[in-house]
Amino acid sequence: MMKYNKCRRAAWAVAALIFARILLCGGPSSFAGDTPEPKLFRFALSQRAIGMVNHNEYISAIKSWVQLVGSTNNFEVTGEVEVFDSFDREKTASCLKKADAFVLTPIDMEQLALTPEHAYLTVQGTRHEVNYAVIVHRKGSIKAVEDLKKAKIQIHDTGWTILARPWLKSLLADASPLAAGRWVSIGNPSKGLLEVFFGQAPAVLVRRQSFDLACELNPQLKSELLVLAQSPPLIPILMVFKTSEKGSVTRKMAAAARILHMSERGKQILAFYRSSHIEKHRFSIMEPTIAHLKAYREAARGSGPDAGEANRLHGRRIAESRPAKAGN
Repeated sequence: MMKYNKCRRAAWAVAALIFARILLCGGPSSFAGDTPEPKLFRFALSQRAIGMVNHNEYISAIKSWVQLVGSTNNFEVTGEVEVFDSFDREKTASCLKKADAFVLTPIDMEQLALTPEHAYLTVQGTRHEVNYAVIVHRKGSIKAVEDLKKAKIQIHDTGWTILARPWLKSLLADASPLAAGRWVSIGNPSKGLLEVFFGQAPAVLVRRQSFDLACELNPQLKSELLVLAQSPPLIPILMVFKTSEKGSVTRKMAAAARILHMSERGKQILAFYRSSHIEKHRFSIMEPTIAHLKAYREAARGSGPDAGEANRLHGRRIAESRPAKAGN
């Protein structure tokens, strides 16, 4: 009889343990050792936003960020990244339909007619926009913007310089258009600046920030090189999240993007994109950049009812973009 009572008490103890485990873990399957499947977070990444940067490194950095957000918020999430080219409309439509977030350029926005509520922008230093600059040697053969139509122009092709060519082409709207053979792609802006410095190249098109940094490191560059023309502030890359569903992983990812810089691992990921942090803005912040791009398209076509106004707009912006003094 005593043996029977002991067995019955043991059975009740096991049953109580199972019941408690069910209450705490959400069901018998959890007790059976099953773990919830990690949520899948899909990024759609524009080919233009990558530029000539190593694709695998770029994608790896995005996946690391997704995993970091999941681990710091106590939920399992896996990142999936698909690269798209907005010229391929059918593939792009399928890619964007599945995606939870996009990394893209204003050119993609224009082609896909996307107008989200918010734009997430990476900040470099204190700025989320860039200025492009044409750099020449003070004693070189290029004395005016019009001289560029006969010159080979060095350019560092990245997502950050995706709007550099359209800007320069709009700057030369009254001159001969730059043929594809006029562009010389370089591995980094420093290489292009040094080649202009040593007289090996007539001009280089870089971000103004890259030129200023190079001059800080080597003051002699500032004394020998000249900013021939500079663009207005433009935003070349943005991030968009689909955050319509409350409590979704996408909302958590969007919120986490803004505090990514608060962890050491987050700072390392941002450093890969040469950024200090990410800011959330109303999409209206993109309007000047999109207007500039639209005006370039109209001026490039050179026909239609809006062509005259587009050319006048370009003329005004070109005048604004030229430095007041040659030594700037």
